[in-house]
Amino acid sequence: MFVTFEGCEGVGKSTQLNMLKEYLSATGQEAVYVREPGSTRISEKIRSVILDPANTEMTAETEALLYAAARAQLVSEVILPALSAGKTVICDRYVDSSAAYQGYARGLGIDFVRRINSYALANAMPDVTVFIDLRPSDAFRSVRREDRLEREKAEFHDKVYEGYLAQASTSNGRFVMIKPEKDKNETHRKIIAALRGPLPVLSLDALKWRCGAMMGECHGGFCTPKILRIVCRELGCRPEEVDKRLRGSWMIASSRPDYVEMARTEGSA
Repeated sequence: MFVTFEGCEGVGKSTQLNMLKEYLSATGQEAVYVREPGSTRISEKIRSVILDPANTEMTAETEALLYAAARAQLVSEVILPALSAGKTVICDRYVDSSAAYQGYARGLGIDFVRRINSYALANAMPDVTVFIDLRPSDAFRSVRREDRLEREKAEFHDKVYEGYLAQASTSNGRFVMIKPEKDKNETHRKIIAALRGPLPVLSLDALKWRCGAMMGECHGGFCTPKILRIVCRELGCRPEEVDKRLRGSWMIASSRPDYVEMARTEGSA
């Protein structure tokens, strides 16, 4: 399962990520935690260049490409291996950040962001994106404004928020919108309740990757092409229309027990 967290500056995203990590640890649930940009040696070096306040001459295109490069390294080195091993990955920011910050706020456009992030989009689409839905001007805490992006004007951060809303509106239910409370514990409870609930049916692109991620393996004692057939039926497409290469298991079995139960009752594939 691949979960990403998104939100504007100062809305408490990092606090909620830490609380989720503590909750999962306390309940015996393991996960791989990563951040963007960063979490690999190369990606952390790129992060230092992107966020350095001294780099005032950096163009929007350079900024976007650096984020995409750091992301490609993280996907290849950490995210893909973890997901292929059946692990849960929780990522602090992902490609939706690039869409909001560079695509919308910088004015580069969503098509540009998609093109330069084609590797990440094709190989590791999130199952769920938790969005802390608060306009930065309404944030409960002041931003320290230590890095280059935090130092942008309020108008820029308002555009980032609008960009996130635009992303959410076209996400086919992937975004889980969380209105934060002043009490961080109440916000935490909202997030846990949302993640415990039914997950959205994946988009076709995400379905393509998920079905191929563990090709040739089984999950839960039965071959999960049955689950692929069930989901394709819900999406209104045939399995061969998704991708002729997909003949393996589907990792979402671990997070969608309703599909698992349906597959058990459908008999042999």
